Amino acid sequence: MRSRIGVVLAAAAVLMAATVLVTGCDEEPRERPVPPVSLPGDLLLEGEVLHFLPCGAAGPRPVDDETGSEARTLIQNLGYGSDRVRSAVVLDGDRLLEVRHATPEDARCRDLLPDADLEARGNEPFWIVRVTGEEALWITPEDQDGVTFGGGAWQPTDPGRFVYEARGLVLDLEEEPCFDTMAGARFPWTASVEKDGTRYVGCALEGRGLLTP
Repeated sequence: MRSRIGVVLAAAAVLMAATVLVTGCDEEPRERPVPPVSLPGDLLLEGEVLHFLPCGAAGPRPVDDETGSEARTLIQNLGYGSDRVRSAVVLDGDRLLEVRHATPEDARCRDLLPDADLEARGNEPFWIVRVTGEEALWITPEDQDGVTFGGGAWQPTDPGRFVYEARGLVLDLEEEPCFDTMAGARFPWTASVEKDGTRYVGCALEGRGLLTP
């Protein structure tokens, strides 16, 4: 009798372990950035009331600012006299929780978020890295088509830091707000790239590939 019980318990333990493994496969890998879902559009002030106009919406709607006045400051600093700034924000109903990205550039509203998983960029010299799956595309003014670095993957690291390693290129992200040194645009990530023995510093913004619907 005891041997039968032992067999049953052992089988149950194996089944539970298998269930945990299967469940774990469906979870988001911890080493991959999982940013909050942001909505592109325009932040604007109408009088003293803060509004947000999503891309394609008929009109703006008032929002409660829970950013500690950062939204208003960004409009003042990046609006260049205008009462609005193009941005990507995190909303909970009518509560404005976070401004992920804000730019003074007149970018098309729906193109504000990159199509890639993530896009990093810097100045002096100007460079862009677009990460999509297992590939990182390195772009410079001299090479608009870019150079592809394959075999890329997110690596485990410290909390608040994310590293993407490809063959010949390493992208390092810190969960710290970053401001473009030329345009002044606000980004959610501080970024650095190691390539050919040279370190490049800049900012990064998550794209549609990293955002969970």
